[in-house]
Amino acid sequence: MASKMASKKIKNQEEKYHLAASFQKTVEDILSEKSRFAMNLFKEKNNNQKKIFENVSKQAWEEWLDHQKMLINEGQINLTDKEARKWLNEQMDLFLSGEDYARPKGYTPLK
Repeated sequence: MASKMASKKIKNQEEKYHLAASFQKTVEDILSEKSRFAMNLFKEKNNNQKKIFENVSKQAWEEWLDHQKMLINEGQINLTDKEARKWLNEQMDLFLSGEDYARPKGYTPLK
């Protein structure tokens, strides 16, 4: 009996997931210039965040977060420094717009 209820619960969760996925918002991604899934909702604090939310796909944002981690770790960026945060925001704008952005010394992309 418990097994039937558990499998029914799992099936209902799967149906909810598929339903939610079918209604997921897409954006014309400025990085790839393709239609891709949008990021999950978040509270916008300024115009730059609104622009990112409306024009950057979830995939492009995740790529930026990975690159940002690499910049912070390899470059030993101090995030308490206002100038470092400003530089990192500039790199984000360059990365997401497809322009030339900073890479750590000796960086070679994976194939």
